[in-house]
Amino acid sequence: MRQSKDASGPAKLVRYSPDGVLQPQQIVIPDSVVAGDFCVDRFRNRILLTNAGVDQNILIFSDIVSKPTAAGTFGITGGINAGTPGVEGPLRFNQPSGVGVDQKGNIYVACRGTGLEAYSPSGSRL
Repeated sequence: MRQSKDASGPAKLVRYSPDGVLQPQQIVIPDSVVAGDFCVDRFRNRILLTNAGVDQNILIFSDIVSKPTAAGTFGITGGINAGTPGVEGPLRFNQPSGVGVDQKGNIYVACRGTGLEAYSPSGSRL
């Protein structure tokens, strides 16, 4: 569950048990991130979180069952604004708003203006 930033603390993803008990695992979302959608990749024990902030990419967190840890990003930092701004291309996301992973590890990213993009686990556009 995503909790928004407020006076009591930063935005974060928190985990609840099936019966509604708050679990100790949580991911604190940095202030520079404009978090949107997230998905759980249950095959690889990780969470992918869209970032429509300056970086325009997907944040990856691993080891989510025991101790969630930042494990990297997916996509070119700066997205469509990197390099030559406005040029579309593989991994150059434009305000990523949705993310999903299938059982083969393919990553699907929904972006403003460019629609749905699909990538292999190695990052090649499908």
